[in-house]
Amino acid sequence: MTKFVAVPIEDIPENRLVALTRKDAEGKDVTDTDKVFIRLAKEGELAEFASSKNIVSDESVVVNIGESHIWIAEAGEDIDAGVPIISGDKGVVISNLSKDGSPHPRTLGYSIHSAKQGEEITFVKDYRVAGDSISGGGADNSEEIKAIQDKQDKQTKELEDLSTEVESVASKATSNASDITDLLSRVEALESAEEVPQEPVE
Repeated sequence: MTKFVAVPIEDIPENRLVALTRKDAEGKDVTDTDKVFIRLAKEGELAEFASSKNIVSDESVVVNIGESHIWIAEAGEDIDAGVPIISGDKGVVISNLSKDGSPHPRTLGYSIHSAKQGEEITFVKDYRVAGDSISGGGADNSEEIKAIQDKQDKQTKELEDLSTEVESVASKATSNASDITDLLSRVEALESAEEVPQEPVE
């Protein structure tokens, strides 16, 4: 488990979603670059933490980072079991379904039981961001994706061609080595023949 100290810029109630910030309570940039600052998550954010106790503004708190993907937070509305969720205002959890029942592009996780507004809800933290939201809130990025795929295909083809060329060179090198070995054997045989003593001629 990893631990670090953070400074809250506002009061944070127990079981609320928490986010990192580089702004103070008045919205100004913080000047202390060596400290981590936190605040209540805002609606639609992918929160980094969940509070397990009441936290007082400006009082340093130890943040524990574990490996569990199970979080507990306060439900900001009635939430069904098995639905995607996201941060609501002031760090509560709200359902992340649109009016037609489809999930929004950004999802913090999903509920594993139902809860009424104000109750604790347990959910699985599972960050998900749809591709279209990354490129600008649903903009058509099919041409950009195709260009990336074409570039990857070209690089793959170049790698395959290079691999074939390397195999060809290696094959020729092996063949040349065999020829050299054979030539050396023949030279050794000739040298051995010259060393055979000749019978004296009378």
